[in-house]
Amino acid sequence: MKILKKLSEYSFSRYYQILFILWDMILLNIAVVFSGLIKFEDLDVLSIKESRTILLLGNLIWIGLLLYKNSYKIIRIETLESILSRTIKKVIIHASIVAVFVVFLEYSNISRVRLFFSM
Repeated sequence: MKILKKLSEYSFSRYYQILFILWDMILLNIAVVFSGLIKFEDLDVLSIKESRTILLLGNLIWIGLLLYKNSYKIIRIETLESILSRTIKKVIIHASIVAVFVVFLEYSNISRVRLFFSM
């Protein structure tokens, strides 16, 4: 407990948003790598131009949604249902936008498993 008291003196709360965005990006990209390993048993599929494009677009869209919707605003009295509702809406919007890019750019050789994990 002493270490938590010591850390609280430095006021790290201003860095929460940056740290949460970085953590989201790390988790999103780890999910994409694992889905490639599960589906294809190697990472050669990440060398395809379309896969890299969708990965980049997915990351940018997710960051945009997080910042636009002010996702990391901490409300201490907010109910769990409200938090889950906001998160589910963001995931659905993200999946829809990425799916629109896949359809319009005609990326038919991208694995649906990888798309599912990257959304």
